Order: sequence, then C-alpha cells, then structure tokens
Amino acid sequence: MATEGSTDGGGTNGANATPARSSYSSEVLQLLSLDHPGLILVSSPLDGKNFLAWSRAVKRALGAKSKLGFITGTQKKPTGDPELIEQWTRVDCMVASWLLNTMTKNISNAFIYAKSALWTLWTDLEQRYDQRNGPLLYQIEREITSASQGDLSVVDYFTKLQMLWDELVQVRPIPECTCGCICTCGVAKATADLAEERQLMQFLMGLNDEYDNVRSQILVNEPLPSVNVAYSMVLRVEKQRQVHLAEPQFRCSYACWNL
Repeated sequence: MATEGSTDGGGTNGANATPARSSYSSEVLQLLSLDHPGLILVSSPLDGKNFLAWSRAVKRALGAKSKLGFITGTQKKPTGDPELIEQWTRVDCMVASWLLNTMTKNISNAFIYAKSALWTLWTDLEQRYDQRNGPLLYQIEREITSASQGDLSVVDYFTKLQMLWDELVQVRPIPECTCGCICTCGVAKATADLAEERQLMQFLMGLNDEYDNVRSQILVNEPLPSVNVAYSMVLRVEKQRQVHLAEPQFRCSYACWNL
C-alpha cells in the first residue's frame, strides 16, 4: 500500500514537486509505540453517508499526530534518499491502515488493494462520498428548521443543533473577506453576526414552552446575546428546575427516615 508516489525531481515546480529531506520534520516521519496498524482514529466509521463529519474527525486526528500531509498531498513520496523513502513509505502505509480501520467493511474492501499513494486514496474518497450538493443542503436546512427540544435535555438539544450547524458550514461555507489581513469593508463581522443571530433564533424556537420566560428575557436584550450565552442562560434555568423538582422527594425521604 502507498509505495508509488510522485517521482518528479527536486527541481520540479507545482503540485508534483518532490520535497527535500528538510521538508520533513522529525514528527512527520515518527511513529510512536502506540502507533500500530490496528489503531482506530475515530469512533464513527465511514458508512458512505457521513463523509463530512468523518473526514473532519480524521483530519483532526491526523493533524494531532503530524500526519495530515499524507492525505492532503503536501507530504509526497521523496526521491533519491533510500533511507528517507523507506521512512516515508512506512508512515504512509501506517496511516493507510488507520484510514481503512475507520471505514465500514464494505467501503474498506474497495480500497484495501489500492497501490497508489495515500493522498490519491483520499482524493478518491472525496470524489465518491463528498456530496456537497443541493439535496444535502436541503436535508440539513430542513433538519435545522424542524429541530425541537421535545424529550431532550437542553444539553442534548443544543448539541444536536451544533452538529447540524457544523455540517451546514461544511456544505455551505460562510463567505470570507478578501481585504487581506485586516478587514476594512466590515463584511466578515457582518456575516458572522448574521450567522450567530440565525443560530440564536433557531435555538430559541425549538425550546419547550417551559422556557418561555427565559426565552423572552433573552429576546428583549439589546444587543442580542450570542447563542452560547443564551444556551448558558437556558441551561441555568433547567438546572434550577431540576433542583426544585428534587426537593419534595428529598423532604419525603428525610421525613420517612426520621419516623
């Protein structure tokens, strides 16, 4: 696995340029004692429908291990130095094993015999499963619009919304300012504020009626609080309600114990 990479000379420019030895830090080519072929990077395997969340988790895990460049193509196979080639191939094969371990059996079987470099395997995965299209956008927006607390705790309800918001950003990224290092047009802050306000309204609309008072308290604030501040306020009310509900039961138990 992953023994055939770019073989262009060191003077070649562009995406196929082969990095020199100095391009590889000690962490990139280092494998620790806990880094074995059976390692599972993420808890939820790729099943064909969860590529966005799965790829994000995998990238985060590989980034923590200084191995992200093996799937992005920035750490391609070197040439000329046999020792460096051997080290690179060993790590490339190891990361490939980690990826296969985080897929369902049906999907991993389709890639287990691949002989190309690991970054081309990742490209194949993106082409097959990274479906950032209209139907997916519609599905996410519909789930956000219809989301309600119901029987969920405030924590679980907010976490559900947060996951949907994160998926939405992956499918429809927030526009970025092109002014340079320092934004002078104000579009970056305005866009972020609008997205924050939208999330706040979505969170408040799905809360159960028992939170009407705190919801009204949040809405009369000027300016409106962030969605995280609103979440903290609602969570505080939920904990207060739980304490009040537990008090009669505690008093009854205490009275029975003293009989």
